[in-house]
Amino acid sequence: MKKVHSMLRTQSKSRLVGANSPGMISAAGKCRLGFHPLATFMPGNVAIIAKSGTLSYETVASTTRAGVGQSLVIGMGGDPLPGTDFVDALRAFENDEDTKGIIIVGEIGGRAEEDAAEWIKDYRNRTQNPK
Repeated sequence: MKKVHSMLRTQSKSRLVGANSPGMISAAGKCRLGFHPLATFMPGNVAIIAKSGTLSYETVASTTRAGVGQSLVIGMGGDPLPGTDFVDALRAFENDEDTKGIIIVGEIGGRAEEDAAEWIKDYRNRTQNPK
């Protein structure tokens, strides 16, 4: 796995979402990679990134019940060697015109949340109208 991860990061335009993840989905029907439960999604402009598949589903269901739809949901999984991490996802959402806000759902273990916080701090300093 480590070799595949390294190769994809340096030699490919492909993205490994996660070794142990539900995948990613566009609620607007642009893509569905994985096994997200379709009935809970509603097209909108809030991106969701989660380490936990179950918590990604719960966050989607909660935002949908509140009338807030999703632009893209990445369930990256909590694997110790993730394919996509919070910072990778945040970079992707930074220039996504369909995304106006981002929800990050962390989980115990690792530095992913701290790395994301540093990236967000930098992003807010260099962006006039942050998401």
